Amino acid sequence: MMICPRRLCIEVGKTDPGFPYDKVEAEVEKVIKTYEALGIADRFVFNPHPDGHAFDKSDIGMDILKYL
Repeated sequence: MMICPRRLCIEVGKTDPGFPYDKVEAEVEKVIKTYEALGIADRFVFNPHPDGHAFDKSDIGMDILKYL
């Protein structure tokens, strides 16, 4: 996993045809396990939302931007 140990926010629309949610969810589980194993679970945010291919209108996960 090349991004790790950097902060990471993954946002996905559950109805996005380009990113099937079941596939995304399976990969996110791997990411979670990796970040947890390194003791840095707080650096990863997963934000699934009910829309399609769009940014979520809430600000969940956006606090990660303060680290850029």
